[in-house]
Amino acid sequence: MHKLRRFYYKNKEKIWAIIIFIVLVFLSIQLLNKLMRMENQNEQNQLNGINNIDTTYSGNGNTHITNEESVVTGEKVDEKDLEDASKVIEEFVSACNNQNIEQAYNLVSTDCKNEMYQNIEKFKTLYYDQIFNTNTKKIANIENWVLNTYRVNILNDMMSTGNLSDQGIQDNITVVEENDELKLNLNNYIGREEINKEQIIDDIKFNIIEKHIYMDYEIYKIKVENQSENNIVLDTLEDPKTIYLQDSNNVKYYAYSNELIDNMLKVNKNFSTEIEVKFSKAYSSSKAEMKSIIFSDVIINNNNTDKKSIKINL
Repeated sequence: MHKLRRFYYKNKEKIWAIIIFIVLVFLSIQLLNKLMRMENQNEQNQLNGINNIDTTYSGNGNTHITNEESVVTGEKVDEKDLEDASKVIEEFVSACNNQNIEQAYNLVSTDCKNEMYQNIEKFKTLYYDQIFNTNTKKIANIENWVLNTYRVNILNDMMSTGNLSDQGIQDNITVVEENDELKLNLNNYIGREEINKEQIIDDIKFNIIEKHIYMDYEIYKIKVENQSENNIVLDTLEDPKTIYLQDSNNVKYYAYSNELIDNMLKVNKNFSTEIEVKFSKAYSSSKAEMKSIIFSDVIINNNNTDKKSIKINL
């Protein structure tokens, strides 16, 4: 016993180092086994049509869309449409994971490219690098949100990060048909709608060219041609509620006046300009139509006492 005790005190640092090393190896093996069990369970769940987050819908071969009914409206979407949407979204994520940026970019719609990612370099910088440039990503689930828009939840692959509490990234992706192929509108961009409505009011010609629809707002592109003998100012920007959209139920959607500047709204006589006005209107399937755009604080010939309201029909 005395020899054993003397041996322990003589070598106790080495003995404890060996014990700690063995414990760490044991804990590492336990953690790896746990991660592998979770990964295998997730794969098995997907094979059974079960998603990682509150899955209620499996479909025929659909591994990610959680519900056949719209979260917003409760309306059912055709099962084939759901599966096709899931397939193209999965193809996009797979291309990004494989660093095939060109393939991913080719899956983006023309409207989305023109509005947000005019070239592949912008797409890489503004979208790919923000989400896919570090770790491999996995689709946690795809929610059937409203119409052809899906809420996609993307997580880091746990096996590559070891992070069990990853909150992930969420994007609202709209699936559109373009030249008989399915394409994607990304980053909360829903799509573009041509309008091309012209109206002349007091020798001022307005052309509502188009609107771009996002999840939380709409942007209208308007051409204003001043054919009168007066200079005009479309708004003084003194009141945030003087430019607004109005729908068929007389609901008003106010412009983001803070994003406008004075020079954008000044149109001298015999000149024309194009402006873009953003309105605070959330995307929905509401059947209420947008009926008009109102500029209610228009100044004629720089005379603050000679103001008028102009209503442009849509």
